[in-house]
Amino acid sequence: MDCFSFGNFWLLLLLRATLWKLMTFNLTTLEAAEVFRISATTLRRLRKDGVLKPGIHFRAMGAGTVRSPIIWDGEAIDAALTNRSRRTLK
Repeated sequence: MDCFSFGNFWLLLLLRATLWKLMTFNLTTLEAAEVFRISATTLRRLRKDGVLKPGIHFRAMGAGTVRSPIIWDGEAIDAALTNRSRRTLK
């Protein structure tokens, strides 16, 4: 019997989707600021104001360390800033 069962398929698919999402967090704070042509301070302010949300737009790099560096999801940030601009321009 093959060790690759139907149940293992769904587990593998879930693991792949989870790993893919983790790979989208690929920008440092300075890189994200440069990409979006804003300052790192503005990026932090958007985070503090709740425009950018943890787990969606950014996450801590590593686990269990105090003041871990933040890594950002560029696509999610772009979507949030686009949505924010649309609301502002109405």
